[in-house]
Amino acid sequence: MTTKEREEKLSLYIHIPFCRKKCWYCNFYSVPLREELPRVYLEALCREIDYYSRSQLTSMEIETIYLGGGTPSLLLPREMDQILNKCSSAFHIASEAEITLEANPESLSRQKLIAYQKSGCNRLSLGVQSFNNHELQLLGRLHTAEQAIQCYRSAREVGFTNVNIDLMGGIPHQTRKSLLKSLHTLTQLSPDHISFYLLELKDPALPALAEHLPDEKAIDRLYWTAADFLTDLGYQHYEISNFASPGKVARHNLRYWQDKPYLGFGPSAHSYTINSRFWNVSDVEEYIKLIEQQNRPIADQEEVTPHRRVEDALILGLRYLPGIELGRFYKRYGVNILDRYNQELKSLGESSLVETSDDFLRLTRKGILLSNEVFQQFISS
Repeated sequence: MTTKEREEKLSLYIHIPFCRKKCWYCNFYSVPLREELPRVYLEALCREIDYYSRSQLTSMEIETIYLGGGTPSLLLPREMDQILNKCSSAFHIASEAEITLEANPESLSRQKLIAYQKSGCNRLSLGVQSFNNHELQLLGRLHTAEQAIQCYRSAREVGFTNVNIDLMGGIPHQTRKSLLKSLHTLTQLSPDHISFYLLELKDPALPALAEHLPDEKAIDRLYWTAADFLTDLGYQHYEISNFASPGKVARHNLRYWQDKPYLGFGPSAHSYTINSRFWNVSDVEEYIKLIEQQNRPIADQEEVTPHRRVEDALILGLRYLPGIELGRFYKRYGVNILDRYNQELKSLGESSLVETSDDFLRLTRKGILLSNEVFQQFISS
């Protein structure tokens, strides 16, 4: 893909920071839902979107929109309309754009699902995490396995033809047997896409639970139990944590891994416009205040030098498991990966973490779970 082709398209990420309850393991920015906050927040959000309607970026076609959080499914249907109508007035949305809504099962109803679909949402991502009620309780989730199953079935009944289910590995007390129970439930539902994430604790806020986390070897077994199970079902394991039915890869996330530009709106949202990265303040009150003062709510930004861009593209590209096409990478960035990173690749190859074949550089099966060690080799000090 040429630079010109790439820069004709853009993606939007919209952060909805409200949650009924903060999950103890979640590292994403969120705040408790308060009565008047959504109204004031959405006014500020729409003003931020309006700012970009006066920039040259509006000439770019919007290929994907992702509403993440937080819990976007806490929004009322009219609030969802407000956001997506603003996007449509500020940008040119492609007729086949993928518009994803993250949702928690307990916050959805059949009426909401119908309304969200009428608003333009055509892909649903359900934060299920587990189909074992004991594990859901340990995670502090507000839904039950039965609610998650019913929510999924309602989404299908109202016409959602692209549904993702999030599952989690490494939950306290989780075993291979309990994970297989969740995986067998998936066989009955047949979602179009599954995201399987390993629990990562950056803050030991709950040491009692932390003591019961599976050890490293157990987590490796859980990961490959899920990956092999889903692959045997016919899902394509196309990214470290993602599995798709044919034609159902997450187009929005794929754009991240393929080094394509995106704009982020809302507190903590990140943006990338090829030559720079910038991100908003991670405080909803400060975000609203800055916009009301007619200031941009940016916390900081950094230049993306050509060298840094190559590093980022290499790391992100390796997350895509089919690998990096070396010839195409050279045409796009003017860099021969095998020459520039000869020593790093030799070391990684001797450790069986990466392989090159058929003009592709990719992670090995061993390298997938040691991907952070692989990526570190390509980051300048």
